[in-house]
Amino acid sequence: MKTRYVTLAGFVLSLLFILLVECRATETKITRKDVPPAVIKAFEQAYPNAKVNAYSKEVERGVTYYELETVDGNTRRDLLYTADAKVAEIEETVSMNDLPGAVSRTFARESAGARASRIEKTTRGGKVSYEFGMGKGKPEIVIDSAGQVLSGSKPKTPKKK
Repeated sequence: MKTRYVTLAGFVLSLLFILLVECRATETKITRKDVPPAVIKAFEQAYPNAKVNAYSKEVERGVTYYELETVDGNTRRDLLYTADAKVAEIEETVSMNDLPGAVSRTFARESAGARASRIEKTTRGGKVSYEFGMGKGKPEIVIDSAGQVLSGSKPKTPKKK
């Protein structure tokens, strides 16, 4: 009986490992010539002054995406396109002045006065969120456009005695 459970547990763990490997996105660096022409055309029309620093291709849950890491003036932008040139995701740097009021207020409360080392606005599936990098080794704070905390936590403050 014990052997049966050990065998079953081994099988389940193997199956979970295979599923984990299959579901994980695999990203490979590519060159401009490897990107579908429709993606290049859509990018150039949307961001005529931007420069592409790197291209990559990733497969996530069976869907192929093309990522363009770009710079447009002071704005760094990572764009994720499907093969048919639809924008799947946009990540771009923003400043504190660009934030909606609800996001600014929530960040001020959650950060306990700490400053963000970087701020990125992410748009995916019509939803917008803001990610605040708090420095090396510190948790990021992610806030949606309505000011709700999606992840991250307030830095620990010492208890007063």
